Amino acid sequence: TFYLKSPETLEDFALEFKLTKAICILKMWFAHMGANGKLEESFEEGVVNVALTMVQRRFGDVDELLSAESNSAEHFGFFVHPHEWNVLKEADLENPSMPNVALEHQR
Repeated sequence: TFYLKSPETLEDFALEFKLTKAICILKMWFAHMGANGKLEESFEEGVVNVALTMVQRRFGDVDELLSAESNSAEHFGFFVHPHEWNVLKEADLENPSMPNVALEHQR
């Protein structure tokens, strides 16, 4: 539950919302491909890659950060690049095969 009474909690909510959309895209793509669905009937590969990158960044292993050669023992938290959100924001969960214009602008 988020109590949206401060800028920090509003930002936390926004990040959680963006992460949830990335997870939904991955789950839908995985279910579609697992059911032998046609690639062209699902999200574009670039959309799936952006979603996967975000999820991996969020759930990255803290031990990897701590055991790195250059380590300040700080974890700066989860973030979403604006270009990543532009792609995911445009991804249509009801029509996954719809072209993603934001993805085209990145190429």
